[in-house]
Amino acid sequence: MVSFPTFCLARFKGRTGSIFLDGLVGGMFLSFLLDTKEKCEDKDFTMLFFYIGLLHFTSKTVEDMTEYSEKASKRDKVITKMEWFINTLGFYTLHIIRLVQYPMVLALGYYIIKINLLERNQWTHDKEEKGKKFCEANNVHIAEMTLIFQLVYGSLIMMTWVVMWMVDREDDLAELEEQKQWQEEEQRQKGTIW
Repeated sequence: MVSFPTFCLARFKGRTGSIFLDGLVGGMFLSFLLDTKEKCEDKDFTMLFFYIGLLHFTSKTVEDMTEYSEKASKRDKVITKMEWFINTLGFYTLHIIRLVQYPMVLALGYYIIKINLLERNQWTHDKEEKGKKFCEANNVHIAEMTLIFQLVYGSLIMMTWVVMWMVDREDDLAELEEQKQWQEEEQRQKGTIW
């Protein structure tokens, strides 16, 4: 029987792509590209959009390179040293990128809470309002939507892992019982002709 953390680790190893959803990252990156000094006074907030987009792009590129290497090795049925190196390096690089992306989700949450709750009286979406820091509503909304979708997506994945683990655990117990019965039957029939 496999423990839940071991089961989750095995599922995590099989998931090598970016944790972010493509469409939302594209919107964030475009928002960063269109950013000017007048759009948001918190430059770290908008730079986070850039870093999320850059890591997402890097993840997709490394994933494509690894897939191409795997297809090439299947085609000629020979895994060269370079193909093995690309596959191994790609696997570890993709997981490192994923591990770096998780804190970025937390950073998005931090900026959303900071702008919308903690420093609510210090920020405005109206450029004409004086005495307050300005950040365009679009930047904040795309960060909010990205965070919400990432949390829902992550929760759904975790729920499926829990369900799969529970179902697999029940199957493992049944398989162990079946295997035990099979071995007992083999022992009983060991001295017979059939």
